Amino acid sequence: SVLNRRVDIRVDQMVKAGLVDEVRQIFIPDADYTKRIRQSIDVKRFND
Repeated sequence: SVLNRRVDIRVDQMVKAGLVDEVRQIFIPDADYTKRIRQSIDVKRFND
């Protein structure tokens, strides 16, 4: 779909702009990622 393509493009742009490095700076391996802002931005997925 058009939406999926647009999302894919936007995510690629964000990754190229440093998203992964930014998340690594705030990621705490043993933190509770089921609450508050960490859940809303789904930081736990970066643990893989």
